[in-house]
Amino acid sequence: MSLPPLRPPGTPVQPPHPGTEPEMLAPQLRPLQKPEPGMAPQTRLPATPLQAFLGRLLDQQQLQVVQRFEQNELIWGLESRNKYEIKLSDDSLIGFAVENGRSLGAFFLRQFMGHWRTFTVNVFDAMRQPLFVVTHPFQFILQRMDISDTAGVYLGGIRQRWAFFHRIFDITDARGKLLATIRSPIWTPWTFRVLRGEREVAVLRKKFAGVFTEAFTDKDRYTLEFADNRMDSQVKVMLLTATVLIDIIYFEKQGNG
Repeated sequence: MSLPPLRPPGTPVQPPHPGTEPEMLAPQLRPLQKPEPGMAPQTRLPATPLQAFLGRLLDQQQLQVVQRFEQNELIWGLESRNKYEIKLSDDSLIGFAVENGRSLGAFFLRQFMGHWRTFTVNVFDAMRQPLFVVTHPFQFILQRMDISDTAGVYLGGIRQRWAFFHRIFDITDARGKLLATIRSPIWTPWTFRVLRGEREVAVLRKKFAGVFTEAFTDKDRYTLEFADNRMDSQVKVMLLTATVLIDIIYFEKQGNG
C-alpha cells in the first residue's frame, strides 16, 4: 500500500475545519528534532504569555490569591471593583486578576446586585501581559464562570451545583469534561476541598484577616494547597478562577445577604 505524498516544503498549513475540537489550554511545544546532515537546525517558537504562566504553575505546591484593599470600602462602605494578586508561597507576585466595569452603571450594579451581576475579570501576568478572560453571566440561582483565552477561544468553566448543606462547584474543560469538584460543607465555611472522584487533590482555604478587616473590608487572602505539585496546570488555572468566584459569592459584602 503506497503512503500519501508528503506536503511539499513551503506549502501553507490549512486551518482546521469548523467543528473541530478547540485547542487545549496548555498546548505543548514539540521537542526539537536533531537536524539531518546538511539541513538547517529547527527553531523553537517562543512561548506565549499564557504558556509561560502555565509552566510556572506546574511545579508549585501552593498558590495565594490576595484581594487588594480599597479605601472606599473602609471609609464609605462601598463595593469597589475586585482586584486580586496571584502569588507563590514565598509571596512573589506572578499575576493579577482585575474586574472590569468603571462606568456608573457598573458601580450601581456592584452595590445592589452583588454576585448576581454580570461582570468580566481580566487576568494578567506579573508583566501585565493579558493571559485569559473570565466572564460571569447573569445567573439568578446557580452561578457560573466561563474562561476564554485572549482570542476568545473557550477553555473551560466553573459551575455551581445545587446541594443541601454543601457548596459544590464543578470544574470542566472546553469539551465539558469534568476535571475536578470543589466541595465545602456549611459547617466549614472557609475551607473548600478539591476532589477527583473521592480523592482529595487540593484544598482552598480563606485565611482570617482579623476582626476589623473582616467586618469592614473585602481584603481577603486565600491559599491553594496541592496534594500533588505535579497537578495539571490547566486545573490550577481553573482553581484560581474558582477562588475569585467563591470570594464574590460568599465573602463580598454588598448584595450577598
